[in-house]
Amino acid sequence: MSEQDELAKVRAERAALSEARAQREEARSIAEQLENETRALRDEQAIAKAEEEIGPQGKRIMCIQTDMGVVIVKKPHAVSFRKFQDKGETDHEDLLKLVSPCLVYPSKEQFAVLLDDLPATLQRCANAVATLAGVRVKEVTGKS
Repeated sequence: MSEQDELAKVRAERAALSEARAQREEARSIAEQLENETRALRDEQAIAKAEEEIGPQGKRIMCIQTDMGVVIVKKPHAVSFRKFQDKGETDHEDLLKLVSPCLVYPSKEQFAVLLDDLPATLQRCANAVATLAGVRVKEVTGKS
């Protein structure tokens, strides 16, 4: 076999591998699009249901968008929020105790999975619960 033939053979193998990779990526892209659209549909259905059953966004519920879907929290009970405030400094468990009873969507099990992957979401949810309880950003940050 000449070097020219060998070069042609190597190029043909590379082209076949490249084509196979492109097909895998296209299939993966379609699967990701389907997954994203399905998640978006579930999120929109959950938001509509929460608004219907609990009240409007920004007043009775808040939606926290994440890479794994939406998290919906509702306004906390006054007593629960006061207990949280009385703690002063808070840790992970305190935030979880504040957010858990306010969690509307997803389920507590799905929320736990989400927190394993995106742990900062708990702080975002606690901030949303505090906002629903009447805390203003200016009051929290001290900025006017």
